[in-house]
This record gives sequence, structure tokens and C-alpha cells, in this order.
Amino acid sequence: MEISWTNCGMETLQTPGSTSIQSVDYDLTSRQMRITFKSGERYVYYNVPPSIYKGFENAPSKGKYFQRIVRSRFSFRKAQ
Repeated sequence: MEISWTNCGMETLQTPGSTSIQSVDYDLTSRQMRITFKSGERYVYYNVPPSIYKGFENAPSKGKYFQRIVRSRFSFRKAQ
């Protein structure tokens, strides 16, 4: 199964102030949140509610929000 990183219905959040996260993409239809780390690794998280993505947008520290709210709560897969 390939994960597509181009989807016209996807919202992208760039995180230039984050030391660990480069960007976050969220697809409202599939409820998938795709995170690209500064290391280049990419992961897709499944069944993420819109409120979690909005929280990510508003979080002062994207890395801390990811660690506290996203990382252990949602199933995920490393993207190729």
C-alpha cells in the first residue's frame, strides 16, 4: 500500500519554528494526519479527529504536542 502525499483536499501546516517537525498534512475526508520530521522521516497517523489537528495548529510547541497528544494515541505507519 502506497501513501500519496499529494491530495488536493489536504491542508498543510508548515512548522518553521519547530526543531523536530517540518510539516503536518491533514486530510479531513480520510482523517489521516501525515507528519514529516526534520530528519526526513514521514509517518501517517490514522483516525485523527479534526480537533487534534486544530490543536496541533495552535500548539506553541509542535514537538511537545506530538509527543503528548498524537504519538501514543493513534495507530500509525512509516511512509516510504
